[in-house]
Amino acid sequence: MPRKDAPEFSYDEKTQLYRKRIKNEEGRWIPVYGKTKPELRAKVKAREAEVARLKEEIDNPPCYKYFAEWFALWSPGKGVKDVESIRNAVNNHILPVIGTMRMIDVTENDLIGVLNEVSDKSKSLNDKVVARSSLYLRPPEKRESHEMIPRQTLRPAEKKRKRKFR
Repeated sequence: MPRKDAPEFSYDEKTQLYRKRIKNEEGRWIPVYGKTKPELRAKVKAREAEVARLKEEIDNPPCYKYFAEWFALWSPGKGVKDVESIRNAVNNHILPVIGTMRMIDVTENDLIGVLNEVSDKSKSLNDKVVARSSLYLRPPEKRESHEMIPRQTLRPAEKKRKRKFR
C-alpha cells in the first residue's frame, strides 16, 4: 500500500526528467518520464489507458488469437493430416464467422451460426467442422452471466440418409 506522504513522482537530477513508476500489463513496474509535471501526468494517463487495454486483450482474447495459441499447444506430436485438417476446417469455416469476436462474447447462437454456414455443404464437411469446433471450444468459456455454452450445441445438422436396397 502506498504511503500517504509519498510524492506523486520523483525528479532525476542526472537526466533532468520527472519520473513515475507504474505497473504494466504483466504486473512489472516500469518508469514513465517527462520534462515537466503536466507532461508526465499526461504520459502516465496515456500509458495507464494502454495498460488497461492490453490487460483486457490478454484476459479476453479474440477467437483468432485464442485459436493460434491453442493450435500451437495442441499440434506438436499430432499427425500431419490431423494438423492440416484442423487448420483448414478452422481457418476456412469457423474463424470467418466468429474470428473477430472476443471469446467471452461467443454464445450458443454464434456456434449455431457456424454450423448453419456449413449445413448446406457435404455431410463430411459438416461432421469435420463439428468435431474441430468441439476440440477448439472445449471446455466452454464461462460467461459474465455465469452461463456456459452447452455441449449439445456442437452437433452436426441431421440430414436424411438414403436407404440402401439390397
